[in-house]
Amino acid sequence: MNILCNFSPKQTFFQSIQSTNLRLVKSPSFKAGLESDVFEKAPDKRIETEYGTIFYDKENKFSHFDFKEPQSLENAFKTVKYLQDKYRLHSYGLMNSQYVYNDFVNAFGSKFKDMKFTKYLGCGNTAVAIENEDGKVLKLSERNQFTFDRSMKPFDAKVYDSGQIGQFHHYYIQEKCSQIGITQKHVDEIAKMIQDEGYTPFDLSVEQVGIGKDGKTYLLDPECAKDEKALDEAKRRCQEWMLKYGLDFDYI
Repeated sequence: MNILCNFSPKQTFFQSIQSTNLRLVKSPSFKAGLESDVFEKAPDKRIETEYGTIFYDKENKFSHFDFKEPQSLENAFKTVKYLQDKYRLHSYGLMNSQYVYNDFVNAFGSKFKDMKFTKYLGCGNTAVAIENEDGKVLKLSERNQFTFDRSMKPFDAKVYDSGQIGQFHHYYIQEKCSQIGITQKHVDEIAKMIQDEGYTPFDLSVEQVGIGKDGKTYLLDPECAKDEKALDEAKRRCQEWMLKYGLDFDYI
């Protein structure tokens, strides 16, 4: 059993070792897992509802939801939770959890009370992406998407603003990129850029790459650029802590 995968960052175990910055490696995967993330897809199918329109891509996978009219963050979340329950937009992710829904509304509702939202773009295991009236993407997350507090790099999609609320909640206002026409060539281009900056490409696919307004290729999910040295150091510190308390770390 991998102990790093079975403890929530809100549990006592990780609170006790917060100083080692290990909360960021509670899972061996650094992929945010957004099903739609910060990009546009060419819709092939749609479902009209009383709250707006659900769009699907050519593989019948959820693409995005257009609200009938701009919504506050709280109302947007209420609508998305209703749609998730009725239409099952996602097979996994944060919006499957009533706890996370309430947690995010409580954490971010006041911060973004004056912002209106027009599209819900998707969610994953740690983050939710939603588009505002300005055409920018607000990504809300349970953890820092720039793992080990790494700085933004030229390959990252532009972040206009970011911050942390409380101990666990992070937000990012990003440029919305387009994924229309993305191929393996673009993925390879980003992989090389990540390596040139001294990082390791992790779980990269066409869904993690987009084209910015300037026509350049960008990484949409910053967790796909892994810092191997920082990860190894975090594991070493975790092993020291576990050894101190007589815990087994063979599977870290």
